[in-house]
Amino acid sequence: MEAVSFLPLGFNFSCLVRLDGSPAEVQQTDVQRGTRQDMTFFVFVCPQGQKPFSGALHLSGSSLSHLDDCPGDTRAEKSARVTDALRDWVKEHGLSPDFTLDVRVGEGNGHPCGGVSISPQ
Repeated sequence: MEAVSFLPLGFNFSCLVRLDGSPAEVQQTDVQRGTRQDMTFFVFVCPQGQKPFSGALHLSGSSLSHLDDCPGDTRAEKSARVTDALRDWVKEHGLSPDFTLDVRVGEGNGHPCGGVSISPQ
């Protein structure tokens, strides 16, 4: 896999979330492109008053092709919908050290981006 130092397509998974009722900062640290046009975003999570941990978000190539189905005028706005879905998922499920989440963008099904689903990999 080839490491890239820029944020492709305007993706930035850095955000504030709540874990176990306390604020936590998610910082995107790296991005790697896979051989099937998929991407893996590496993040570092800093929960308040707890030990920091890391994990990865995997976005398939087919998901990237559905990104244009998301609401927004620019790629950055469309990508922000995926980040919104991540925040919602973390709020509901939380995160644990060395997590890997599979992020899929599809059509419909009532999610913030016309169809973003997130599941442990």
